[in-house]
Amino acid sequence: MPPIDKRDLRKRYRSLINQVHESRLELVDQENNALIETVASANDLFSSVEAPTEAALDALLLTKTVDLASMRTKQLHIGKPKFNIQLYIRHIKQFLSQNGSNSSSESNRNELAWSRLGKIAWKHQRRPASVNLMVGPLSFRKKERQVPRREKLQRAPNTSTQPILLNQDNISAQENNTTKNVLQISRLLLKHQPVDLLKFITNPESYSQTVENLFYVSFLFKEGKAALTEDSQRGLLLECKTPPSDEQVNSGEVRNVQLVMDMTLDLYEDIIQTFKLKGSIIPTRRPVETAATSNTWYS
Repeated sequence: MPPIDKRDLRKRYRSLINQVHESRLELVDQENNALIETVASANDLFSSVEAPTEAALDALLLTKTVDLASMRTKQLHIGKPKFNIQLYIRHIKQFLSQNGSNSSSESNRNELAWSRLGKIAWKHQRRPASVNLMVGPLSFRKKERQVPRREKLQRAPNTSTQPILLNQDNISAQENNTTKNVLQISRLLLKHQPVDLLKFITNPESYSQTVENLFYVSFLFKEGKAALTEDSQRGLLLECKTPPSDEQVNSGEVRNVQLVMDMTLDLYEDIIQTFKLKGSIIPTRRPVETAATSNTWYS
């Protein structure tokens, strides 16, 4: 088959796909060979496929034809002849009319024919009648619907609790520790700048507070109050900056640059050994007490 133009090839593939989609019932019919012709046409077109677009159309057409072929396979009766109910009824009528032709009346002719047909059918019935042919079960027991009884909840005596009366002394206002710590770190940076970032945030007494210090410093970066510069040894120096104005941000003169920094336990230990830290620039904070008494409420 000579090569086909790509545009014409895609057009033929789409035509075959639409034809398969619109003629599903006809292609599934056992007497129809249009599905075989469709597969043959697809094989001829596949010899000209070179680009992924045409290959995708061929795969779509192949999927649809395989589904239809699977449906045709399920309809096959392998090893069993096709039973024609119309032909069977025609033979029964012919048998009844022939065997009752010698009787005088029509009623006697029908009774004789059905009786003879029953005797012939009984010779081929080797299985005895089962209980399933009976109408209804051997025994019947009416089921009674059980309605669940809902018992009323009763409290034990002397178990009632009196509600707590709250006043101003019972309400304790929670302080915003994040804002407080960010302001404290901003004042320390103004006093010690420029300072190495890792040396500034590391607390040799507490790994968790070192991570918190890095978190608080990130707020200074976000607000434009701190910046990082490189020294001669490519170290990161932290220093205070004046926050940019809205005009500088809107004009694009100043833009935000995000940096993700990991503070692992191994890095934390390396920083302490490298700088030989004995103390922390940022003082160690007291742990926050989160346990509340039963009579204290927080707002």
